[in-house]
Amino acid sequence: MSTLEVSNLNDGTTTVATTYITNGSVKASAFVDGTGTPSITYSLNASSVTDNGSGDYTVVWTNSFNTWFDQVLATDASYTQSVGGPYVASSYYNSSTHIDRRQVRCGEENSGTITLQDCEGVCLSITGDLA
Repeated sequence: MSTLEVSNLNDGTTTVATTYITNGSVKASAFVDGTGTPSITYSLNASSVTDNGSGDYTVVWTNSFNTWFDQVLATDASYTQSVGGPYVASSYYNSSTHIDRRQVRCGEENSGTITLQDCEGVCLSITGDLA
C-alpha cells in the first residue's frame, strides 16, 4: 500500500490543510426518517438503521470509530406549540459496541417529561477518529 503525504489540498479555488480533514471534519452523518419503518434517506458512512421501538433507533456506521463527538437533532413537521413541547433527541453508546454504532432516542417534551415517539426526521453527525 502506498502512502501520500501532503500538507494541503487544493481544488483549484480553495486550499485546506490536511489536518482539517483528518482531525475535525464530519466523518459520518445520517438523516433518518423515523416514521413507519425507519430508513436512512441521506448518509455518509452509515450503513443501516434498526428500529428498537417507538422513538428509539440504532444507526450502524460503515467504518468504526476510535473516538468521536456527535450532534443530534430531531424534527417533526407536524409539531405545533398547542400540541406539546419541542422535540428532543439524545444519543448514547454501549461501551461494548460504541465503535461501530450509535443509539438515538427522540420524543416530545411536555412539562419536563419526555415521551419517546417516532420522529419525522433525525439528523446525526459525527466527528472523530476513524478506527
